[in-house]
Amino acid sequence: MKLKRYSITLDSRDYGMLKNNFLITTCCGSILKKIIMKDNEVRLLLTKDELKELTGFVAAEANHATSKTEEEGLDEIFEHLEATLYSLERG
Repeated sequence: MKLKRYSITLDSRDYGMLKNNFLITTCCGSILKKIIMKDNEVRLLLTKDELKELTGFVAAEANHATSKTEEEGLDEIFEHLEATLYSLERG
């Protein structure tokens, strides 16, 4: 059975922030490679489990950010991912 993938849109700045984070890239590198790029947007093609995993790592890194800018950026990405996950789980 093929797992259903969902399209999660990020702007290129947010995607770059994820790709430049060592822990997120180390733990979720394969997830971050499942993309479609168009203009200034990046669409991640993820299963619900992959989205949950990425959301958790983004939350952890936001909580341990070394600068206010990094913390705010990761918090914003986390909120977007969490809202998307919530929407998918509600059906």
